[in-house]
Amino acid sequence: MKYDNEDCPVTGKDPGGADTIAVKLIDANQIESTSKKGREVLYTSKVEVSQDRKVMTITTKDKNPDGEPFDNLQVDDRQ
Repeated sequence: MKYDNEDCPVTGKDPGGADTIAVKLIDANQIESTSKKGREVLYTSKVEVSQDRKVMTITTKDKNPDGEPFDNLQVDDRQ
């Protein structure tokens, strides 16, 4: 995968229904992605790993089935 923020085809089945994804490297600890179906943005995600590599935070901006926007926050701690 290239981190060039260019749309690339999704291979396999994307659970959100996207057919392309664009990924951008923010820095050594962060990436952002935008998933689309056609030209419509379905959802965006930001993944950040802490400096000590013990915590990964994923923030997703999405829409519910009624089209209303919502944010999802997932925090994973290394055991």
